[in-house]
Amino acid sequence: MTYRVALASSDGIVVNRHFGKSEKFQIYEVNDEHEAKFIEERENTPSCQEFEHSEEALLKTIKVIKDCRVVFVSRIGAGAYDELRRHGIEAFEMVREVNEIIEKLKKTNIKYLS
Repeated sequence: MTYRVALASSDGIVVNRHFGKSEKFQIYEVNDEHEAKFIEERENTPSCQEFEHSEEALLKTIKVIKDCRVVFVSRIGAGAYDELRRHGIEAFEMVREVNEIIEKLKKTNIKYLS
């Protein structure tokens, strides 16, 4: 099964962005043959602005990564986490190098990552 993964990263090297404050997502595709490839970097308008949260802005961010099965972030609020799950996207909090996460995804099923 092939699936896409979004990573909230300011530099493409480390997952270091809060979901609601991420200005871009790195998108990778992973397949059953233990291969992963970088697809693209997607721009995003952060849904969290000056301690304010907008449902409309959150849904726009989810739309940016709607084709992804999972998103990796440094932090995520409970409301955003729940909304992602309602849209079929699993969220994981971890501050790690993008390459480390991708290598782990290539070797294991994503449900065992946390």
